[in-house]
Order: sequence, then C-alpha cells, then structure tokens
Amino acid sequence: MKMLGEFALYALVLSSAMFLVSSWQTRDMLDNSGDIRVAPITLLSLPSLTPLQGGQTLLAPDPQRNTLVYFFAPWCSVCRASINNLDGIDEEFTRVAVVALDYESTQSVHDFVDDVGLTRPVLLGNNEIKAIFRIKGYPSYYILDRDFRVISRDMGYTSELGLRARAWRAKPHPPSKPN
Repeated sequence: MKMLGEFALYALVLSSAMFLVSSWQTRDMLDNSGDIRVAPITLLSLPSLTPLQGGQTLLAPDPQRNTLVYFFAPWCSVCRASINNLDGIDEEFTRVAVVALDYESTQSVHDFVDDVGLTRPVLLGNNEIKAIFRIKGYPSYYILDRDFRVISRDMGYTSELGLRARAWRAKPHPPSKPN
C-alpha cells in the first residue's frame, strides 16, 4: 500500500511538472479559447511533393473538419523525431497541414522530408506566417475549428497517441451562421 501511495505522489509531481513546463512553453502562442479566428492563408507548396510542381495552396477553413497546422524547421531534431506521428491523425475528422519555417533553402526542406520519409504535402511558410501564429519554437501546432478559430495549441514533442487525443478532444464550435 505504501508503494502505491509513493507511486501516486510521483505521478502527481511529474504531471504537475509537465503541466507547468507546457504552460510556460505555450505562454506566447495564440490563445486557444476559441475567440481568435485565423484568416485564410496562401502558402507556397514544396514543388516535388505536389502534383502541380509547386504553386500556391490556400489554407482555409474546412466546413467538415478541424485543421491541425503543424509547424516545423528542417534543422529541428525534435521535429525529426515527432513529425511522422502525424500519420496517426484520422483525416476524415481532422485535416493536417504541415508547414516548414526557418529553412535555409527549399533543398533543406526536401532533404528533411526525404530523411524522415514524410509523404504528406508540405507548405513553405515565411516570417509573416511565423509572426501571425506566434511561433517561438519547434515543433509547434494549432488545432483550428471549422471556422479557423484556435481551439488547441502546443509546442514540443508529442506522441502519435498525444496528437490523436488532442485532435479528438478538440471540440469544434458550431459553424458560423451566414450573414
């Protein structure tokens, strides 16, 4: 019984420490109360991974599902370890957008994508996108509801199970009524 009590105490201390670290890491990110709506964004597509050989992609609300926007940098070792965890997201319910930031060249993004075996399309962000989303570290991600309101956010390594749980837990607001 004493061992069970010690385990519970350690689990409580560890959970509290993880919560405090996460709160500190995300303190400058966009608020996730659902009050902030992100405008649609046009981004360049990484050329060899799209049928159009580059071009622009409009990242806009999807009336049927939430959108998980995952920001990474090619030099980020945590991104390298976690980006394939996106494969666990059920895209029937949550669309996934992968956005590269802080890259030296598109070749460095290609090299990263090839190294990790990423098969999803990658969008090329810029400093304006980084500022809009208040990205201060990698990987960072947001879950946006069907109206592109921020309903979840986090930074750092997340397991496949953690990403799935966040996507499942994100409760979208009802769609906006047309004016």
